[in-house]
Amino acid sequence: MLRFTCTILCAFALSLCVSCVSVHAGETDWIEEFNREYEGSAKALMANLQDMEMKTKETQFNEDGTSYSQLSHYFSNGQSVRLDVQRISPDSPAETLNIVWVVTPEGRFIIHRKEGVKEYVVDSIGSVDRVSEESTESVMAQMYSNNALPFSPFTIGQDTILDYTQLPGFRFNSAEVISGDSPKQLIKLSYQLAVEDPDDKNKKRLTGGWLVFCPDEEWALHEAYFIPFLEERPDVGILFEINYSDKTVGKTPIPSAIREWAYVKGEKKTLRREVEALEIMARPSPTSVFKLSEFNLSDSMLQPATRSQGWLWFLIIGNVLLIICVIILARFAKKKKSE
Repeated sequence: MLRFTCTILCAFALSLCVSCVSVHAGETDWIEEFNREYEGSAKALMANLQDMEMKTKETQFNEDGTSYSQLSHYFSNGQSVRLDVQRISPDSPAETLNIVWVVTPEGRFIIHRKEGVKEYVVDSIGSVDRVSEESTESVMAQMYSNNALPFSPFTIGQDTILDYTQLPGFRFNSAEVISGDSPKQLIKLSYQLAVEDPDDKNKKRLTGGWLVFCPDEEWALHEAYFIPFLEERPDVGILFEINYSDKTVGKTPIPSAIREWAYVKGEKKTLRREVEALEIMARPSPTSVFKLSEFNLSDSMLQPATRSQGWLWFLIIGNVLLIICVIILARFAKKKKSE
C-alpha cells in the first residue's frame, strides 16, 4: 500500500513538473520576438504611412505658464516627403516663420519666408548627385524633430527606433505584457544605453527607460520613457504617449496625438508638449507639391549637374591660336628671307 501511495505521489509530482515546464516553454520571449520581427515591421510602418497628408498643431508649455504653438502640414506620396511648419510668434505676427523641408528622388531643399512676405529664401538645396546620403538623412531628422506625429509609430526624437536600438551599447533588460487603452496586447521593453558624456568625451553616461509596442500593429510605438541620467537620477525622466485614430493602413494605425510629460518619481508631473492631428487624409499627395515651382522658384535648381563641355572649347580655341601663330611665323620668315 505504501509503495502504491508513493508511486501515485511521484507520478503526481512528475505531472506537475511537466505542466510547469510546458507553461514556461510556451511563454513568449518578447525581446527575441522584437529582435527577429522589428526590422521588417519598421519597413512596413514606413511604407504604410507614406501615402497620406496630415495637418497638425503643436503646443509647447513653458514653466512660467506661457505657451508656444506651431502649425504643420505633412505631405507624402511614397517617393517624396514634404513638411511645412508655421512657427507662430505670440509677440509679433510679422516674426511668424514659415519653413518647408522637401526630400524627393531628385534631391532635397529647405526654404523659408516670414509671414506677409511672398518670396521664399533658399536655405539649402542639392540635387541627388550633389548631396550625400548623410545630408538627406539630416533633413529627414529635422522633419522628425519638427513634427513628430506622422513619424511617431517608428521614431524617437531624431532617430528611427531601428537605428536607436542598434546603437552601440544599447540593450534590452526585460519585457512584460501590460494592459493599456488599446484592446490589443501591448509589450513593454525596458532598456539601457551608454552614451557619450557631454561634459567629458572620455566617459560614458548611462541612460535608459522603456518602449511600449503593439506587436499586432507592426510593432507600432505606443509609449516611450527616457531617463537621461539612469544612475544619478533614476526617478526623473520624460514620458511620450502616442494616441492613434480609428484609421488604419493595413495593420498600421494612423497616429492622432502625442503628449510629452515630465516625470518625477513615476508620476506625470508637467505636460511639456502636445501635438494633435487637425486633419488626416489617407491619400498620396500630388507630385506638384514637391516641386520648387510650387513656391515660385525655378525647378532647374534641383536638376542634376551636367558634365561640363568647357574642355572642348579650350581645345578649339587652343587649335585656332596655334594656327594663327603658325601663319604669323610663316609670314615673318618669308618677309625676312626676301630682305
